[in-house]
Amino acid sequence: MDQLLGRIDSAGAIQFVWRPHTIVEDLSELITSEAPDVLHVAAHLSQGELILANEHDKDVPLSGTKLNEILEANGHHFKLIVLNGCASADAAVHLKKVSDFVIATTEIIKNRASIVATATLYSHLARGHTVARAYESARAMSRAIQLEKLDFVLLAAEGQNPATTRLAEPFRIVACIPKIDKRIRKGARPYSEKEIADVGSFNVDFGVAGAPATTRQLVFFTDDEDIAQCAEAEAKGEYPDYEEWLSWIVRTSPTHGEIWIDYPLPYKGDLRWFATITTVDGRAFVTNSLLGDALHRYYIDEEWEGPLSPEWKTAVISCINLLRSTIGAKRVKKLK
Repeated sequence: MDQLLGRIDSAGAIQFVWRPHTIVEDLSELITSEAPDVLHVAAHLSQGELILANEHDKDVPLSGTKLNEILEANGHHFKLIVLNGCASADAAVHLKKVSDFVIATTEIIKNRASIVATATLYSHLARGHTVARAYESARAMSRAIQLEKLDFVLLAAEGQNPATTRLAEPFRIVACIPKIDKRIRKGARPYSEKEIADVGSFNVDFGVAGAPATTRQLVFFTDDEDIAQCAEAEAKGEYPDYEEWLSWIVRTSPTHGEIWIDYPLPYKGDLRWFATITTVDGRAFVTNSLLGDALHRYYIDEEWEGPLSPEWKTAVISCINLLRSTIGAKRVKKLK
């Protein structure tokens, strides 16, 4: 799991703390000292009660009500509790007071299905997917592996929506087209496909999200010369200023994990961008993205401008497809 998350969470924002064979007497102190956002309990169950051990290695049945009392008295509120054991749904019902979401099983779950469900759930959460998407993916994968009857439940506390809640924000590149943002916010009509095709290139603003609070410097660059200024200079027989037009150095701290170049420039073609951040404690993190993917991430995947109408979604996808259409037929991957 550590290796899996290391590949996904390039900025090191997620930390797993393993505490195998935790005894009942240490449960409260463990939660107080670690204060985790997610509590994952892997334990056997008997008649709807979790079976933990005490300091004398004796079984201690713990009902959902008793577990809730321990957690509630501790005063820590969780974003997610996972009861990874056989038929744990009855116990999970009592935990919505201390957690925004609770995931549990309704049937006996075998070891292999349990491992796959756990890895799938946390890999999706670490990528910034919603709780609902991570849950459905983990549920589907484990049900495909275990031939015997198996199902899960996702419980939400009052006022919590798993379809819109994300527990992690990975370090990533995002991009937007300022003119489109302004029109969306004003409630103006979307651009038509003809208007988009006539433009040919777009002023795009780039940024990163999910940057650590300790970020000191951001370096943004591309190795692609399809930026409009480069092409215009080359057409005039001039030497392009690659250092100025293909890279930026921004020395600042992120605001809510975001750093934007805030200097829109015209682009044509699906350029690949790279972002490197350095932190005050001497760490460095790197990510990359194609321009089309960064735009899709901003408008469609993460809905930074809110849910788009079908007409606006079509317009945004048309912009992305136009950019992708200029990079050669073998590399074009149009969206529908």
